Amino acid sequence: MIISTEDPKRFDVCLVRFQARDSLATEEFQTLVYPYLINLAHKIGRELPEDLRPEIVQQTCLNLLGNSKMKFDPQRGTAKKFLVLAVRNAFRKVRTDYCPPGNPTRPTKQDGAEESGDGIVVPIDEVPESAYSDSCGDGIIAHCEVNSLLKLAPPRVAVALERIYFSGETLIEVAEDLNMSRFKLSRDISAYCSRMQIIAAVKSVIFADQFVC
Repeated sequence: MIISTEDPKRFDVCLVRFQARDSLATEEFQTLVYPYLINLAHKIGRELPEDLRPEIVQQTCLNLLGNSKMKFDPQRGTAKKFLVLAVRNAFRKVRTDYCPPGNPTRPTKQDGAEESGDGIVVPIDEVPESAYSDSCGDGIIAHCEVNSLLKLAPPRVAVALERIYFSGETLIEVAEDLNMSRFKLSRDISAYCSRMQIIAAVKSVIFADQFVC
């Protein structure tokens, strides 16, 4: 595994700013921290198929932004050590979704329909109180920006992202409704999100969700 030699303190500052939803930290997060998450996902998730590892990274980012229990504290250790734990938690979530206990392999399409698992959704009561300091207007703008990004996506990817992130449906449910393999849909989403900077999109979604009644 390739480990970045960047100054650990820079990692610490970047992660703190990212979790504080500092818009200026998003670009630095992608160039500095995101590659580190990818490396960790490949090492920690090596028992999973390779096409599921991007989902480990995406789940990690969702947890970092939306789970109040995943708050980094520089006084308790370095960001790199914290991110190892964060990726492990995300790995367990992805492994549970695709390989339930007692079934070490991926479920078939039929099994997946019956055992779809929980969707990737961030409950409002798990969003840190600090997130509510932004104005309602900012939240509405963020919501509009996400909708603009979805308009640029391929039709099936746009539908899938909207249903997963706004409606809380699972990838399996959406893929079956679209009559396509969930693995193909996952790859299509990952490819699009790589181009459109997935971190910024997820960040905007979480902001917008705070103001949906």
